[in-house]
Amino acid sequence: MPYVDGFVLAVPKKNLDAYKEMARMAGEVWMEHGALSYVECAGDDVPFGELTSFPRAVQAKDDEIVIFSWATYRDRATRDEVMKKVMADPRMKGEEYKDVFDGKRMIFGGFESLVDERSGDRGRGADIAGRALGLCWFVLSCCRRLSLRLRPSGSRACAAGRSRPDRGRGIGDRLPRDRWCCLAPG
Repeated sequence: MPYVDGFVLAVPKKNLDAYKEMARMAGEVWMEHGALSYVECAGDDVPFGELTSFPRAVQAKDDEIVIFSWATYRDRATRDEVMKKVMADPRMKGEEYKDVFDGKRMIFGGFESLVDERSGDRGRGADIAGRALGLCWFVLSCCRRLSLRLRPSGSRACAAGRSRPDRGRGIGDRLPRDRWCCLAPG
Protein backbone atom coordinates (compact mmCIF):
# COMPACT_ATOMS: atom_id res chain seq x y z
CA MET A 1 0.00 0.00 0.00
CA PRO A 2 1.21 3.54 -0.68
CA TYR A 3 3.05 5.75 1.77
CA VAL A 4 1.31 9.11 2.29
CA ASP A 5 2.53 12.58 3.23
CA GLY A 6 -0.32 14.70 4.61
CA PHE A 7 -0.45 18.47 5.02
CA VAL A 8 -2.98 20.83 6.61
CA LEU A 9 -2.57 24.60 6.47
CA ALA A 10 -4.53 27.85 6.48
CA VAL A 11 -4.47 30.25 3.53
CA PRO A 12 -5.94 33.76 3.57
CA LYS A 13 -8.91 33.78 1.17
CA LYS A 14 -7.41 36.77 -0.66
CA ASN A 15 -4.31 34.63 -1.44
CA LEU A 16 -6.17 31.58 -2.73
CA ASP A 17 -5.33 32.22 -6.41
CA ALA A 18 -1.64 32.64 -5.58
CA TYR A 19 -1.80 29.45 -3.51
CA LYS A 20 -3.37 27.53 -6.43
CA GLU A 21 -0.51 28.67 -8.68
CA MET A 22 2.02 27.59 -6.07
CA ALA A 23 0.25 24.24 -5.54
CA ARG A 24 0.21 23.50 -9.30
CA MET A 25 3.94 24.15 -9.49
CA ALA A 26 4.58 22.03 -6.38
CA GLY A 27 2.46 19.22 -7.81
CA GLU A 28 4.52 19.22 -11.00
CA VAL A 29 7.73 19.08 -8.96
CA TRP A 30 6.50 16.20 -6.75
CA MET A 31 5.23 14.20 -9.72
CA GLU A 32 8.41 14.76 -11.77
CA HIS A 33 10.49 13.44 -8.88
CA GLY A 34 8.46 10.27 -8.35
CA ALA A 35 5.29 10.85 -6.33
CA LEU A 36 2.40 8.62 -7.44
CA SER A 37 -0.17 11.36 -6.80
CA TYR A 38 -0.41 14.89 -5.48
CA VAL A 39 -3.73 16.39 -4.32
CA GLU A 40 -4.63 19.81 -2.87
CA CYS A 41 -8.13 20.44 -1.45
CA ALA A 42 -9.78 23.62 -0.13
CA GLY A 43 -12.04 23.29 2.90
CA ASP A 44 -15.74 23.24 2.05
CA ASP A 45 -17.37 21.61 5.08
CA VAL A 46 -14.82 22.16 7.83
CA PRO A 47 -16.57 23.07 11.10
CA PHE A 48 -14.75 24.83 13.90
CA GLY A 49 -14.86 22.27 16.71
CA GLU A 50 -15.13 22.95 20.42
CA LEU A 51 -11.99 21.00 21.30
CA THR A 52 -10.31 19.86 18.07
CA SER A 53 -10.83 20.49 14.36
CA PHE A 54 -8.92 21.24 11.20
CA PRO A 55 -9.30 25.02 11.69
CA ARG A 56 -8.12 24.78 15.31
CA ALA A 57 -5.16 22.59 14.35
CA VAL A 58 -3.77 25.32 12.07
CA GLN A 59 -5.14 28.27 14.07
CA ALA A 60 -7.22 29.39 11.07
CA LYS A 61 -8.59 32.92 11.25
CA ASP A 62 -12.02 34.01 10.00
CA ASP A 63 -10.56 35.26 6.70
CA GLU A 64 -8.66 32.01 6.01
CA ILE A 65 -9.56 28.74 4.32
CA VAL A 66 -8.21 25.36 5.44
CA ILE A 67 -6.19 23.44 2.85
CA PHE A 68 -5.83 19.67 3.15
CA SER A 69 -3.34 18.02 0.82
CA TRP A 70 -1.44 14.81 0.36
CA ALA A 71 1.12 13.10 -1.84
CA THR A 72 1.47 9.35 -2.24
CA TYR A 73 4.53 7.22 -2.91
CA ARG A 74 5.25 3.53 -3.44
CA ASP A 75 6.83 3.23 0.00
CA ARG A 76 8.71 5.17 2.69
CA ALA A 77 12.09 4.75 0.98
CA THR A 78 10.68 6.20 -2.25
CA ARG A 79 9.16 9.07 -0.28
CA ASP A 80 12.51 9.86 1.33
CA GLU A 81 14.22 9.89 -2.11
CA VAL A 82 11.47 12.05 -3.63
CA MET A 83 11.60 14.55 -0.75
CA LYS A 84 15.38 14.97 -1.12
CA LYS A 85 14.93 15.73 -4.82
CA VAL A 86 11.98 18.05 -4.20
CA MET A 87 13.85 20.05 -1.56
CA ALA A 88 16.87 20.36 -3.89
CA ASP A 89 14.74 21.44 -6.88
CA PRO A 90 15.40 25.12 -7.72
CA ARG A 91 11.67 25.73 -8.28
CA MET A 92 11.11 25.09 -4.57
CA LYS A 93 13.76 27.62 -3.50
CA GLY A 94 11.97 30.75 -4.76
CA GLU A 95 10.84 33.53 -2.48
CA GLU A 96 7.80 34.54 -4.56
CA TYR A 97 5.42 32.41 -2.48
CA LYS A 98 6.73 33.15 1.01
CA ASP A 99 3.84 35.47 1.88
CA VAL A 100 1.03 33.27 0.51
CA PHE A 101 0.47 31.45 3.83
CA ASP A 102 2.02 31.15 7.28
CA GLY A 103 4.20 28.03 7.14
CA LYS A 104 4.64 28.07 10.93
CA ARG A 105 0.99 27.00 11.31
CA MET A 106 1.19 24.18 8.74
CA ILE A 107 1.03 20.64 10.11
CA PHE A 108 2.40 17.68 8.18
CA GLY A 109 3.57 14.14 8.56
CA GLY A 110 4.25 10.83 6.85
CA PHE A 111 1.82 7.95 7.20
CA GLU A 112 1.82 4.24 6.41
CA SER A 113 -1.42 3.13 4.80
CA LEU A 114 -3.61 0.91 6.99
CA VAL A 115 -6.57 0.53 4.62
CA ASP A 116 -6.66 1.46 0.95
CA GLU A 117 -10.11 0.95 -0.58
CA ARG A 118 -10.69 2.24 -4.07
CA SER A 119 -13.41 1.67 -6.62
CA GLY A 120 -13.17 -1.67 -8.37
CA ASP A 121 -13.12 -5.21 -7.07
CA ARG A 122 -12.94 -5.34 -3.29
CA GLY A 123 -9.57 -6.59 -2.18
CA ARG A 124 -8.08 -6.23 -5.65
CA GLY A 125 -8.99 -2.61 -6.39
CA ALA A 126 -6.03 -1.02 -4.64
CA ASP A 127 -3.59 -3.53 -6.14
CA ILE A 128 -4.96 -3.03 -9.65
CA ALA A 129 -5.04 0.76 -9.25
CA GLY A 130 -1.50 0.75 -7.88
CA ARG A 131 -0.23 -1.33 -10.78
CA ALA A 132 -2.07 0.87 -13.28
CA LEU A 133 -0.54 3.99 -11.70
CA GLY A 134 2.88 2.37 -11.84
CA LEU A 135 2.45 1.46 -15.51
CA CYS A 136 1.20 4.97 -16.36
CA TRP A 137 4.15 6.52 -14.51
CA PHE A 138 6.57 4.25 -16.42
CA VAL A 139 5.05 5.16 -19.81
CA LEU A 140 5.01 8.86 -18.96
CA SER A 141 8.61 8.75 -17.75
CA CYS A 142 9.72 7.06 -20.97
CA CYS A 143 7.83 9.61 -23.07
CA ARG A 144 9.34 12.48 -21.08
CA ARG A 145 12.83 11.13 -21.68
CA LEU A 146 12.09 10.93 -25.41
CA SER A 147 10.44 14.40 -25.41
CA LEU A 148 7.22 12.92 -26.77
CA ARG A 149 3.88 14.57 -26.33
CA LEU A 150 0.69 12.60 -25.79
CA ARG A 151 -2.48 13.74 -27.49
CA PRO A 152 -5.95 13.60 -25.99
CA SER A 153 -8.13 10.74 -27.17
CA GLY A 154 -10.57 13.21 -28.74
CA SER A 155 -7.95 14.95 -30.90
CA ARG A 156 -8.09 14.83 -34.71
CA ALA A 157 -4.91 12.75 -34.92
CA CYS A 158 -6.30 10.07 -32.62
CA ALA A 159 -9.73 10.14 -34.28
CA ALA A 160 -8.07 9.62 -37.67
CA GLY A 161 -6.00 6.77 -36.30
CA ARG A 162 -2.79 8.76 -36.58
CA SER A 163 -1.50 8.57 -33.04
CA ARG A 164 1.94 9.70 -34.07
CA PRO A 165 3.45 11.70 -31.24
CA ASP A 166 4.80 15.13 -31.95
CA ARG A 167 7.80 16.58 -30.27
CA GLY A 168 6.72 19.05 -27.62
CA ARG A 169 7.44 20.72 -24.30
CA GLY A 170 6.36 17.70 -22.34
CA ILE A 171 3.75 15.04 -22.02
CA GLY A 172 0.17 15.40 -21.09
CA ASP A 173 0.34 19.18 -20.88
CA ARG A 174 -2.93 20.18 -19.25
CA LEU A 175 -4.71 17.03 -20.43
CA PRO A 176 -6.95 14.90 -18.24
CA ARG A 177 -4.80 11.90 -17.39
CA ASP A 178 -7.56 9.42 -18.23
CA ARG A 179 -7.99 10.70 -21.79
CA TRP A 180 -4.60 10.11 -23.42
CA CYS A 181 -4.44 8.12 -26.62
CA CYS A 182 -1.84 5.50 -27.33
CA LEU A 183 1.41 6.39 -29.00
CA ALA A 184 2.24 4.50 -32.18
CA PRO A 185 5.52 4.41 -34.03
CA GLY A 186 5.65 7.16 -36.65
